[in-house]
Amino acid sequence: MAINELIVYLNSVVIDLTEIVSAPADGFAKLTLLDNASEILLEPKNKQEFTSYLRQINRIFQSHYA
Repeated sequence: MAINELIVYLNSVVIDLTEIVSAPADGFAKLTLLDNASEILLEPKNKQEFTSYLRQINRIFQSHYA
């Protein structure tokens, strides 16, 4: 499944999606985690692969809900 592949990829670049989702919305914990994740994902070496996962997931949702 594409989402599982994305989660494995995120873990490989040291982004813990579970930690981000479960972080409290108040304060700066979630914002800091999201900021760190975006810094990692916008690095040229990561951006292309991350974008390809997003495109794949987007295609799945579009075909399922169209």
